[in-house]
Order: sequence, then C-alpha cells, then structure tokens
Amino acid sequence: MTEINDIDQSVIKSLEDGEGERDGIFYFQPDWQGRKIIDLACGSGWLGAGALRGGAEFVRFADARSVNFKVPEQVNHSFELVDINNSEMLDHCLRDIDTIIYSGHFYHATNHDEILDAFKRSSCLEIFFESKIFYQQDGYHENFPDTQWIDEETNSDYNAWHASAESVKVGQPNFKWMHEHLSRRFDIKNFAVFEKQLDSHFCGNRKIFYKKILFHCVKKSI
Repeated sequence: MTEINDIDQSVIKSLEDGEGERDGIFYFQPDWQGRKIIDLACGSGWLGAGALRGGAEFVRFADARSVNFKVPEQVNHSFELVDINNSEMLDHCLRDIDTIIYSGHFYHATNHDEILDAFKRSSCLEIFFESKIFYQQDGYHENFPDTQWIDEETNSDYNAWHASAESVKVGQPNFKWMHEHLSRRFDIKNFAVFEKQLDSHFCGNRKIFYKKILFHCVKKSI
C-alpha cells in the first residue's frame, strides 16, 4: 500500500495541458475485459462507455439524474436512478458487480463513510475512484484528516441532488481524510494527485484550493 508519508512523486501528473482532465481514471490504464462494472454517479456515462469499449461484460450506469446520460451504442448495459445518500438504494445498485467506477460525486456527498461502507459490503473487488480534495496555500499534504462542509444549491445538474431541498450541506474531504478512510477498508494500489489547481474560494478567512485526485483500490485480503 502507498504510505501517506512516503509519496512517490512520480505518480503526481501535471494537468497543465488538460490531458488528465480527459483521461480521468483511465490514467491507471485499467483492464476492463470481462468486468461487471457499475459507473456510479455516472453523469453522461462516458467512463462506463469507455469500459464497454474496452471489453467490459456489463456496465450498470447509476445516477440521481438521467438528464445528462447518453445511451451507449453497446447493448450490455442498464441505467438505474439511485439516491447515493440512501444506503438501501446504494446497496441495491451495487449488487452483482466486481468493479466500481466512482467519479465526480464524493465532494457533493453528505454521507462519505456510509458510501465507503457500502463499497466494502458489496461484491466489488476493485475500485477506481476520482474526486477532488481541498487544501490550503501550503499544499494538499495536511497534518490531519479534515472535511470542509459547505451549503450547495441543488438546482444544477452537476451539484448535489435532493428530492425537495433547494440546498444541502455537502462535505469535501482533504487528502489525508480520503487516504485514511479508504485504507481502513481497502488496499490502496495507487493514487495520483494532479498538480493543476481546479478552483478556489474563501471559507471564512481561509482561501481554499482544489486539486483532482485518483485512487485505485482493491478489496483487502482476508
């Protein structure tokens, strides 16, 4: 497992040319051949569609919204509406899969530990996880696990979802939180923190920055 205090700098990739933004989890060059996959919080479904083109046996696309979903040409897939904040719905959509693709949602979530617990309960053997982390001016390597909580409007297709509320409080973990909480449940095979700053804002008197992060995890050996 990659230790937090022994970060291999070769895994940190620059996004200055935008290449990594297109690559996402494909940076890890996963082998999709014969996999039964869920593309969780799939959005348009471009990651799951890439897995289908790469030879996946089946992809289940799942999201709280269907408006952005683009139906792949392949027939070996399904789409399910799922509220990831609902543990029963999450457990159900994770059934009968061996690989989880989870991208672009964790920093819009309200129940981070519950999501990771559901991943652990599932039949999955491998997880490709893409998110973004917050950090302060001195860098992403914070001294303690922390989560920044903000109010987020739900009127955008790319924000948190709620059936009725106009806004919800969502949590945005830092690097150490994510590494610590993932490593409790899974073996972390690899990770990458991309150098390009995504965005920033002020939280009180602190200026908060964001970077993209990828994790490749596998189920712990018993």
